[in-house]
Amino acid sequence: MMRRTQRPPKGLIFRQSRKIVFSVLCFLMVTQLRAAWFQQQPVTVTGIVASITGDAIPAATVNQKGTNVATVTDVQGKFSITVSSANAVLVVSSVGFARLEVPLSGRTNLDTIKLSPAAAQTNLDEVVVIGYGTARRQDLTTAAVSVNSKDFYRALLTIPCNL
Repeated sequence: MMRRTQRPPKGLIFRQSRKIVFSVLCFLMVTQLRAAWFQQQPVTVTGIVASITGDAIPAATVNQKGTNVATVTDVQGKFSITVSSANAVLVVSSVGFARLEVPLSGRTNLDTIKLSPAAAQTNLDEVVVIGYGTARRQDLTTAAVSVNSKDFYRALLTIPCNL
């Protein structure tokens, strides 16, 4: 005598497993959306850019790394920038100073960012200023003249026309 086990109808198992899979997928989707929502909240970050000696650096550029979001410091070295998340990285740069990357790590107020002077300024003598733009010295086909600060102190000049 063989014993028969009673099986549920074929459609019932499929419907129950489909409900479980659908519930798990909905749960995963909701948790991912919540994580994405909280991570992508725009944040306004403020701070001051100064030199190592504590002097404010006006017109320093502060931008979010990898984006076009940027701002410039005012005369007191203060800035305010709205970045895409609290974990963004700011890149601070100014002429004559070394570029500095500052990770926010959830901070919205950066007290003072201190920039150190640039170590090497070897490329500054390669730029030629023209009346209507700039060019590299090697690209010029005409004569180029270098002017030193000693050339300006030969006589007491009150207007630039007398050079």
